[in-house]
Amino acid sequence: MKRHLLKYSLLLLLLPLTLQANAEAISVEKEADIKHLLDMTGALAIGKQMSGAAIAQMSRTLKAARPDLPQELFDVMEEEVNQVIDENLPAFVAVVIPVYDKHFTHQEIKGLLAFYRTELGQKMIRVTPFLLQESRAAGLQWGQSLGPELQHRIIERFKKEGIDLST
Repeated sequence: MKRHLLKYSLLLLLLPLTLQANAEAISVEKEADIKHLLDMTGALAIGKQMSGAAIAQMSRTLKAARPDLPQELFDVMEEEVNQVIDENLPAFVAVVIPVYDKHFTHQEIKGLLAFYRTELGQKMIRVTPFLLQESRAAGLQWGQSLGPELQHRIIERFKKEGIDLST
C-alpha cells in the first residue's frame, strides 16, 4: 500500500515537470482564468474526493486482511493521505492547466466562467458529482448485464474458429 502511495505521489510531483518542458507558454491571464474555473467548478475538490475513495478502498482491503488492526491505524492513514493530497494540490493544478489550455481557447474559458456564474451553471456544479457517481454505477451495472451474453458469444465464436479451451 505504502509503495503504491509513494509511486503515485512521485508521479504527481514529476508529471508537471514533464508537462512544463513540453508545453507552450500559457498567458498569465488565461492561466489565472483556468485556475478560477477549476476553483469555481470544484475540480480541485475532486482530488480530495478521490483521496477519500482511495482511503475507503485501502481501509476495506486492509480491514478484510487484518480485522485485528486498531481504528487508530486507519485514522492515521486517512490523515496522511489527506495531507499528501493537500501538499500536492499545486502539482495537480500544474498538470491540469495545460490540459484545459489544450482543449479550450481563452475566450472559451471566459465563456465557461460566465456560464458557471449562472443559476444553471451553479446547478451543474452541484449535480455533476452525483451525475458522475450515478452514471458510473449505471455503466457498471450495464456492463455486468452484458457478461453472460459476451461469455456465450465468445465461447461460440471460439468453437466456430476451432479454439478449444478444455485443455
